Amino acid sequence: MLIACEERIIWTDSPTQIDGINIQAQIHANSHYGNQIFVNQVSESLNGPFEPISDAVISVWDAFGEIEGIYNETTGSYFLESNIMDSDTITLSVRIDDQQFESQAIKATVRPLETIRIDTIGNTDSVRIARLDDGFDPQQNAMYKLSVAYDAPFDSLDAIYYYYIFNTLDINQILRPPQEPSIIPFGSRIVIEKYGISENHANYLRSALVETNWNGNIFYSANANVEGNIDGAFGYFSYSEMLRDTILIE
Repeated sequence: MLIACEERIIWTDSPTQIDGINIQAQIHANSHYGNQIFVNQVSESLNGPFEPISDAVISVWDAFGEIEGIYNETTGSYFLESNIMDSDTITLSVRIDDQQFESQAIKATVRPLETIRIDTIGNTDSVRIARLDDGFDPQQNAMYKLSVAYDAPFDSLDAIYYYYIFNTLDINQILRPPQEPSIIPFGSRIVIEKYGISENHANYLRSALVETNWNGNIFYSANANVEGNIDGAFGYFSYSEMLRDTILIE
């Protein structure tokens, strides 16, 4: 006969607090379209909402001088008041009260747009976006952003899809969990944007994907913070060339 003793233990758990500033800055060379800088306070709890900071002083320096960031209440982000000129390197400065955050980024070039395969779904009036290549190309790192509006006059977006192409393969990428197909009705408009990604930015995105889209396979490693390139803050400052095209699904 076996005799066992049990002791009741009550575990107490408190929400994990994450205090800090999150900065996501995406700047494009020679293009005003899509230049956005998000500055948020991260202070509530794990997975809690970001609180936009609207009174930050934003500056981006290119080879020709300073360009100020202007806050937009609708988007909760900052836009540059003018285009970045043809500079190989730019510097971001964010001042919030007595805190100063800075980062420097080197321009990432972009290769020409690949053909995006769109497949009709059986006898339906919808299509699906086939995966862009297989997410691997030894010649480039790139990000595609597909903004979809279902109905004319296309004043609002109904879906946004992101696809990443990396010059190396990760086991988490190969064995990533299945994802829902992107189903788009006929008559929709798709705005395609392709961004160049530097090697450091690609490493950052891989780390973020391992913690999100690629999470859940048997090779998944322990959770870890995603390290960016902005001293003292979460997030990443990127500077790249961008290509843009528009297609209609008919």
